[in-house]
Amino acid sequence: MGYKLGNIAQISNKTFSPEKELNIKLKGIDLIIYHEQKIKYVQLKTKKDTLTGSQSSRTINELKIHPYSIFAAALNMGILGL
Repeated sequence: MGYKLGNIAQISNKTFSPEKELNIKLKGIDLIIYHEQKIKYVQLKTKKDTLTGSQSSRTINELKIHPYSIFAAALNMGILGL
C-alpha cells in the first residue's frame, strides 16, 4: 500500500522520488517536495500508528539528517465508534 501511495503522491509537479527518478536511495526518505519555497524531505507511511518501539527513534534519527523533514501518515485507519 505504501508503494501505491508514493505513486499517487508523485502525481503532483511539486513531488520527486529520488529512488524512482534517479535510482538514489536516501535513508529514511520516500519523497522530496517543494513547498513554501523550501525543499522538504518526506518519510511516507500508510497509517499514523506505523511506528512502534525502537522504530520511532530510528525514524527520528533518519529525519534529523535532513532540514525541513516531514513524517507523513497518509491514512487514518482508526475504528469508528459503535
